[in-house]
Amino acid sequence: MTKQYMKEFPYFDNGTTFDTLLDQLSPMGFIDVSYKNDVSPSIALLDKEDNQCMTVWVDYKDRALRDWPETIGDIFVQVDDEIVSNFNCDFTSVDDALKFIRMHYMELENV
Repeated sequence: MTKQYMKEFPYFDNGTTFDTLLDQLSPMGFIDVSYKNDVSPSIALLDKEDNQCMTVWVDYKDRALRDWPETIGDIFVQVDDEIVSNFNCDFTSVDDALKFIRMHYMELENV
């Protein structure tokens, strides 16, 4: 079965990072919400009204393919909820991104 991000971004060169994050986050309810008109593929946690309360963007490895080639991180996490309003963070490591995401996920679960 072709994954959503592969359909929307057929030339995406960072699938291993995306797949690792999705595998780790899907048990918490995160889903692939990649859309071709966005800058890169994304994984999101939706609230009860289907709004994205946390979005994880995985950028291209090849900086020439990025909308902002000067960015350092390959993973960009956006948290937008009542606790943390529009907090953003870049990561170069999947493990660091997962720690951050899990911490904010626990905060969301405690609301």
